[in-house]
Amino acid sequence: MTCTGRYSAGALHRAGFGYDRMRASNRDRRGDSADISEHRRAGRQIRKIAFAGIIGSLYAALTIALGFIGYGPLQFRIAEALCILPFFMPVSVWGLLAGCIAANLLSPYPLDVVVGSFATLLAALCTMWIGRSRGGGGGVARKILACAPPVLFNAVFIGALIAYYTAGADEPGVYLSLFAINALQVGCGEAVVMYAIGLPLMVYLPKTRVLEIIGGSRS
Repeated sequence: MTCTGRYSAGALHRAGFGYDRMRASNRDRRGDSADISEHRRAGRQIRKIAFAGIIGSLYAALTIALGFIGYGPLQFRIAEALCILPFFMPVSVWGLLAGCIAANLLSPYPLDVVVGSFATLLAALCTMWIGRSRGGGGGVARKILACAPPVLFNAVFIGALIAYYTAGADEPGVYLSLFAINALQVGCGEAVVMYAIGLPLMVYLPKTRVLEIIGGSRS
């Protein structure tokens, strides 16, 4: 009876020890999994920040390289096609802002670095909001809508900026006339870029692995 009791106690002790080791092993595995997940999240964040830097550099380089067609009343700033990216990648908003500031440092209108960059920021935030929203229709319809903010904001802000440098603010009648003309011209140029280049890019990007690699939305 005593031997059986001792054997049972020893068996129970070994079983308990094995159970404790199994629990410790499970905790270690969970800890390793958490560490791996944390590293993956950190890796995605680094890729997103790097992506924003690349977008800013590309925006500035394209605008500066193409020179005069990126500035003035009738402008076709090809880099504006990149303004579709916040629809998929919110972090690209800051890359676009940095790139626009850099490009506008060479603008013939000194205040463009403030006014034009602010217009780009507002447009990018609106495009980002449309990308996150699920109430604006699906598919191509929502992408068409997402191309509109850069057209509208640039028409208003850049149209007003160019009118100010052309007519000044002393003659309201002349200023408003020039504003209407410049806003229409800038808006038309922006619409050509956004809908001839930006919209096809929006449709094409989700079909590639670019957004998956960077960590953006494929909506």
